[in-house]
Amino acid sequence: MPILDTFSRWHIDLIGPFKETKLGHKYILIVVCAFSKWTEAFPVRSETAADIAEVLHKEIFSRYGSCSSLVSDRGQGFMSKLVAAVTKIYNVKHYFHKFLPSTDKFCR
Repeated sequence: MPILDTFSRWHIDLIGPFKETKLGHKYILIVVCAFSKWTEAFPVRSETAADIAEVLHKEIFSRYGSCSSLVSDRGQGFMSKLVAAVTKIYNVKHYFHKFLPSTDKFCR
């Protein structure tokens, strides 16, 4: 999977749970550009597809434009129909790697 340009391939992962914040956030969604290593972190309330899809739509694709590929682990939220629908709308190919932390050097 080649890296074509800045923001052409994003790697995403969730970390947590952490102690719940006053706003109800327990997790952090990490998003890393494979080319530039630009990293963003977004607090989310849960590991659900709705929280992941909202961040992808509002914070990544709306700000940086559509990418050619997205890489994540096989977590339930990432493999959901909702996230698949969002990536389809933006014409993004979603790749999955195994659960092994060493398989995604960008987010670890």
